[in-house]
Amino acid sequence: MDFPSRKALDGLTEAEHGALAAMHGTVSGLHAEWRSALAVEMRLRYAADAAEGRRDDGVAPRLDYEVARELNGAAFEFSQAVEVLLWRTASAYAVLGITVLDRLVAGNPPLSEGVVGQLCEEPLLGAFEAAVTIPVEQLLVARDGAEQAHARKGRRRMAALVEQAYGCLEDEALPAAAGRVAAARSRLSVAAPEGFDAPWLGYLEPLVGLARQGPYEISAFLRRRA
Repeated sequence: MDFPSRKALDGLTEAEHGALAAMHGTVSGLHAEWRSALAVEMRLRYAADAAEGRRDDGVAPRLDYEVARELNGAAFEFSQAVEVLLWRTASAYAVLGITVLDRLVAGNPPLSEGVVGQLCEEPLLGAFEAAVTIPVEQLLVARDGAEQAHARKGRRRMAALVEQAYGCLEDEALPAAAGRVAAARSRLSVAAPEGFDAPWLGYLEPLVGLARQGPYEISAFLRRRA
């Protein structure tokens, strides 16, 4: 998905446009790297399983299995590291796009360079929740019912991500489970507990889709307003 032209985003300041364009490229690149890393991890997992079978059958030395297992472990660690980076950037990109669209629809002044810079960093869970739960009718005021329904579905998935994240941070099995207020002030890439599934498990693909759609929703609004 290509980024809209500068003309299509003519209502944005240079700071807003530059940040959206940079985040778009970063998220797109990380998404591709993540998908590639998952494919390598899956391939090496099968290779480790096959090596284990050969070892148990006595047709291959133990070293064959140990090397395959270490390769699989390294691939898993790499894919997890890329996944964390993807969450950090995609969540920031989503909040940035929604915030810019919200200020345009409301007729508010442009965001300052300082605010834009802050929005390019991973949001607190509460800030992410606040952005993705803005009513679609408020953001897409000029769009038709089908477009609003599609957007509403995407926002519901993000609301489910938020609740999954709260549940993860508030899990009573944790040594120091956070209350909802404390969890809302957390950044998931730092606060996510070790040994548990990632709080964003199962939601990264729709998050990337939502984030990358932001500039197109902005350009559609500006086009209708013109």
